[in-house]
Amino acid sequence: RAGYEVVGAFFFFHPGADPSGARIVAEKLAIPLVEKDYIKTFRERVIADFIEQYKNGKTPNPCAYCNRFMKFAALCETADALGIRPVDTGHYARVLQKNGRTQLFEGSDKKKDQSYFLWRLTQEQLSRIVLPLEGKHKSDIKQRVENAGVFSSEKKESQEICFIPGDDYSSFLESVEHFPANSVWKTGQFVDESGHVLGKHQGIIRYTVGQRKRLGIALGQRAFVKKVNAKTGDVTVSLEPPCQINCSIHSINFVSAPPFEGVCTCTVRTRYRTVPVGCNVRIQADRAEVVLDTPASVCPGQSAVFYEGDKLLFGGICE
Repeated sequence: RAGYEVVGAFFFFHPGADPSGARIVAEKLAIPLVEKDYIKTFRERVIADFIEQYKNGKTPNPCAYCNRFMKFAALCETADALGIRPVDTGHYARVLQKNGRTQLFEGSDKKKDQSYFLWRLTQEQLSRIVLPLEGKHKSDIKQRVENAGVFSSEKKESQEICFIPGDDYSSFLESVEHFPANSVWKTGQFVDESGHVLGKHQGIIRYTVGQRKRLGIALGQRAFVKKVNAKTGDVTVSLEPPCQINCSIHSINFVSAPPFEGVCTCTVRTRYRTVPVGCNVRIQADRAEVVLDTPASVCPGQSAVFYEGDKLLFGGICE
């Protein structure tokens, strides 16, 4: 409708990838569909990093990693081969060209905003993307697509990581050869904040900082995971939520904000669905020290994404 000549793309990132939906849409819209196999590359990049982070007691954000190093890399590579500059996705976010830089903003539909997962994109990638859903609400889009007869809007939305069947992290990690049977990834000790042993657990891969369900230990009251020690296999539990005021960030990627060093005041999300918290940030090179206005749960390995209003300034990884 906007006058573009459209080419669809479907990438096989894992053996369970199903192209049937993309094929149906391409046929109904009478557009060509490019299909490419990236299973080996995806395994070597995204899945390998996911496993390595868990080995180190971290809780990674594979979607943010994938967007830069697989999804948008593959899109740009495919578009280049076809002589096409702009690439489109259905991410709910906004882009704006200003002062020679591509800036990234939250989508208008705040409940569906996905800017958090795009913080790792490069300026080259951002400069090429067109996000046609910006300024619209998902309910309106679903109705428009259904009215066009492309497909039914009744399809259930998935919140799972695409390469993990049933969203069962521990079973997936236990199934890969990278986890030796007699290692601390399999078993270890629950300890309290003083280091006293409380019991055994079934492996650090089952736990993430802030977790309070399915811990596998009875303390007579609810408990939270406060720390995961990959070296010893200890999982520290606390009766209070593991909130903190200070945190360190590494691997900073500047998005809307040009690279700088120094201090700034903004807001930060340390998890996707959390409400942004005010903070002061001191940046040096690709690292930052963050002081939060109010205590928040900070999980090592997760993305910390910083905003000024609805503008995404930069992001990094929690230590």
